[in-house]
Order: sequence, then C-alpha cells, then structure tokens
Amino acid sequence: MTEKVKFSSTHGQNVTLTNSSTTATWSTRQSGGWVFSLAPLEQGQTVVVELDGSGHCDLGFIKEDPQCTNVMKQVFKQMNEIRIHKRKCTIPVTLNDKATEVSSRFQEKTFTKTLDQESKMWLALYVKFGKISAKLLMNGSPEYPVMFSNNHGANISLEENNCLASTVLANPASTCFVKDKISIGEELLFQCSPLLEGEREPSRYHLKLHVYERNPESLKKDFRYLFDSGTAYAGEPPVTTLEVFEKEECKGDIVVTLKCDTIVGYRAASSKYNEQTLRVNVADGIWVILELYRTTVAVSKRAKTFSVTGVNVADAAVREPSNVNAENSMDPIRSMQERTELKRQVSDYSEVSDARTPDDNVTERLASLERGHQELHANVKALTQTLQTAVSCNNFSVPPGHVPKAFPLTVASDMRSQTCDREIHIRKNFTQLINNMHCVTLCDKLFEKELITQNEYQNINAETCSPDANRKLLLAIMKRKIMKSTMDKILDETDQGYLKNMF
Repeated sequence: MTEKVKFSSTHGQNVTLTNSSTTATWSTRQSGGWVFSLAPLEQGQTVVVELDGSGHCDLGFIKEDPQCTNVMKQVFKQMNEIRIHKRKCTIPVTLNDKATEVSSRFQEKTFTKTLDQESKMWLALYVKFGKISAKLLMNGSPEYPVMFSNNHGANISLEENNCLASTVLANPASTCFVKDKISIGEELLFQCSPLLEGEREPSRYHLKLHVYERNPESLKKDFRYLFDSGTAYAGEPPVTTLEVFEKEECKGDIVVTLKCDTIVGYRAASSKYNEQTLRVNVADGIWVILELYRTTVAVSKRAKTFSVTGVNVADAAVREPSNVNAENSMDPIRSMQERTELKRQVSDYSEVSDARTPDDNVTERLASLERGHQELHANVKALTQTLQTAVSCNNFSVPPGHVPKAFPLTVASDMRSQTCDREIHIRKNFTQLINNMHCVTLCDKLFEKELITQNEYQNINAETCSPDANRKLLLAIMKRKIMKSTMDKILDETDQGYLKNMF
C-alpha cells in the first residue's frame, strides 16, 4: 500500500510540477547558453560556425551590440535549429555585399533572412541543452578565429583568448526533490517514463539520483545554479550521488529506502539491488534529490516497516531461512490485522529488493528478535502503567494489567491537549535550528500571524548571513508563548515540517 507524496515547490527552472506536485517533468525553459560574436559581420563576409559535441542549439543573429546590452533581453533572429551527437558540424553564415540579406547553410539546406538597410548583425548561438563547444572561423580557416563577446550567458565559459565557447553544464537547473525526508524503514517509489517526441522515445534520457542529509533548500544559497540557469556554476554540491539511471534503467519503477542510519538501498526495474554507505549518520531521516533529463517522474511512499532493536522486521523476515517462522517470532504483534499487514510489507519488500538469504548464524538473528520481543513487552507494560495513571487522575478505575479499549472523549481530549498543546521548546535544539531553518519564509509567516513585531521582522531581514538571521528569529520566538500545535502548522505552511521534532 502506498501513499502519494509531493515534490518541493523549490525546484529548478527546467522542472515542472503537476498532479498536485506529485509529478515532476523535465522541460527546457532557460539554459544560460547564450554567446555572441564580438564584432558584427561585414558586407560580403563569411564566418563558419564550427560546433563539436552533443546537444541542441539555435543559430541566428541579433541587431544590437552584445557588449552594450543585456544578454537576456536581446531580440534573437533564429536561422538554424541544430541537433548533434558526438560529432562536429560546420555552418557557413554569409552577409551579402549590400548587407540586406544573411544566409546560412546546414545539412544541404540554405536559410535566408532579410535585413533592414544600414543595420548591423552579430552572430548569436543559443545552446538549449547539451555539452557543446563552438568556434567562429573567418572563411572557415582555423588561422583566422573570430572572438566571442565576453558578455554571455551564465552557462558559457570562454577559452583560447575568447575564441572557444563551451557550455559548463549539459543539463542546467533540472533539480527537484521530495518535499519531506524519509525515515528509517520507509521507501520512496518513483514511477519514471521518458518524454516522447511525437510518438517516439528520445534517443537519450536519464535520471540522476542523490540523497542529502540537510534540507535541500539550503543548497539554493551556495549552489543556486542547481535551480536557476542564470547563475554561474559554483562547484560540486555536497550531495551523495547514488547512481545515474539511463534509458531502460529509468523506465519503470525506481525504489529508494533508508535501511538504517548510515545505509541507503535503491534499485531500478532493470537493475540489481544496491546499497550506498553514507559518510554521516541520518537517524532523523534523509532527503532524496533527482536531476531529470527528458523524463517525467511520479512519487509515492510506502508505509514505514515495523522495527525491532534497529533491525528492520520486513528485512529480517525476508532474509531468514525458509524454515524460520517470522510470524511466530513476532509475538508482541497481537491482532490478525497487524500480522496480515506485516506479511504484506514482507511481500512488498521482497519484490523491490535483491535480498539474499544469509548462509550462517541463524541463532544470532533469532536471539536479536527475542531481545526485541522482551523490549516490546517492557514498552507495552510501561504504556499500560501510563494509561492507568492518566485514567486514575480522571476518576476512572482500571483493573491491574488491563488496558481500556476506549476512553471517554473528555479524557482522550485532555490527554491530547497535554501532549500536543504544550509551549514550544527551542534551547535544546538551538544549534540545529540555526543550521537547518529557512528563515525568510518562516519570518514572513510569523509576521503575518502577528507572532513577531515589525521591528523584529525588519531587524531579522536586515541580516545578510543566514545563520545570524536564524539566530535572531529564534531569540524573538523564545520571547513568545507559542503553542506546539501553532508552530507545527506554521512549519507545514512553509514546507519545513522536518523541523517539528526540534521545537
């Protein structure tokens, strides 16, 4: 049984969310791949555009000096749409003797555009996506390269004295991530499919799978290029890359599960089960990040499996030899419904994992389950005593060792209010909140609900350093008697539900 979960509203420019944010689709909108010739073409002049690599790009011209105008506000006149894959191609571009017509020849076809009299034109290249390098050669001669303007898009780098232009990232701003992190024992199911070109699958498509221990929104501060193609590349982000699934591997289901506080398991429909050991402890859960290329992905989550002393019960049951009765070893699970649910989880797990039966030490595993049995028995006993105390405080008598099947509504309401409607506590997790809180959206929401003053709001937003702003906001919150239920609602509204346990 699965439940739908959402992708975060924080995502790259080249990702679109649909179906109530449960589906993410790659879509090329902006690439930062603009580059222009430094000088305009002269009458009767021919410049050969030499392209090398793989990708899609448009060749054309502009009528304004790129050195003097905004790159993104150029009026681009397209001539050729070019698709190449691991090869070189050349496109000669000629301005006629009267400077009234420009022509280009590509794949045995000639394209022409009419120009106004006395107007100038600068060659322009827009790389939509791909890893492509470009040179401009006067009359096609390598001895006479034409320089590019140093005013270019963020995804372009210039070399060889500004005569070689190359894209920095092949697939910019295509990052998205699941809104909430997964906990130990939970699984995310990604249903992937390629974006069709008409009725055909594209020749190349892939999905990159990463995990990150911190809120991925924090990446936007130091690695904004992951979300905005107009931002220059700033080095590799500190995420853990699990795998790049290409073509058939990202066609169908991809399953990601947090096995324990240091191991992530994953597999695609056409791949074997794999595990990645993390360099950090993620006992509180971890976020899953995707980079899409010509793919669309729907996400859902499987229920958390039952756990005994750090051992995943579904995992243990699948991996035990066939002569060990997993159901009988789980005595504390009393009801038939719970036993049925456990069997279903075991079955689901065996479908998506490449589990192998261990070949030794069954006794040790049974001992581990027995210890879990004893711990569960102790926990049930402690819970029984707690419930008896709560009932006795409300003038109800409960026989020793008996857990009431139902409580009067007034008692249940009182108990919920005691556990949920307390005042929030910040000091215990002060440092963690400073490092993980997204101050701007939270500050806006607290001001909107009149939980901080206008002076506090202005002072907090005046801070340019995020940790300092977070620190000021937390100190302002500590002055207020904010209830836990109120703060939980605010955190949900600002997509920061992962912070609930810290308040």
